[in-house]
Amino acid sequence: MTFVVETFGLTKFYGREKAVDGLDLKIGEGEIFGLLGPNGAGKTTTLLMLLGLSEPARGRSLVLGLDPLKEPVKVKSRVGYLAENMGVHQELTGRQTLEFLAGLNKIKNPGGEIDDCLRTVGLASVADKPAGTYSRGMRQRLGLAEVLVKKPGLAFLDEPTLGLDPEGIAQMMGLIAALPKERGVTVVLSSHLLHLVERVATRVGVMGRGRLLAEGSIPELAAGAGLPADLEAVYRHYLRPGAGEDS
Repeated sequence: MTFVVETFGLTKFYGREKAVDGLDLKIGEGEIFGLLGPNGAGKTTTLLMLLGLSEPARGRSLVLGLDPLKEPVKVKSRVGYLAENMGVHQELTGRQTLEFLAGLNKIKNPGGEIDDCLRTVGLASVADKPAGTYSRGMRQRLGLAEVLVKKPGLAFLDEPTLGLDPEGIAQMMGLIAALPKERGVTVVLSSHLLHLVERVATRVGVMGRGRLLAEGSIPELAAGAGLPADLEAVYRHYLRPGAGEDS
């Protein structure tokens, strides 16, 4: 298997607090990998280090074969990132937003790709309206279009359904599920909505207090714990008090 993400003892402190603790993780090409855990587990901090936006205290990582610490610009050009709280340029239209991003990433003749991305996320009919007039769901889909216009090999999606209504959630998850086969994008999906992750993830990793407590397919993790193949049961098992502590 070709790995698009590899971490080796990745560690990060905020003050004296260890936000990520010796993380060893491998994510294979073409996966939808669910990165799970409660608030403060270290998920977003991990994503920021993998993007080269935060420096680890120790350890290292490889993203698409690149070291984010040494080659952050190359990593950012090849990796899409949809942040938990994505803002928009209120005055720019959806199309102009993607044109601006294409310019930042030095994408030549992006017109056709922009049109394709807008169609893919269902915004073609409002492409020339200001993004400031978009609903929350439309803004999230525009964020996904921003990811796709870069033609990334890897996409980090941090709570991509946050604040969406049921219809918006269904649309977003449908788009995410299609990314590996239709666009060749490996996805790292961070979400608290376990039932949604369960629908699309090929494997999951459960983090708690900065540590990776479990990693594998849902059936594998369930069988190892003597549980039914249910992600919520697996999640609760590995995050129960005392789980993962050194004996």
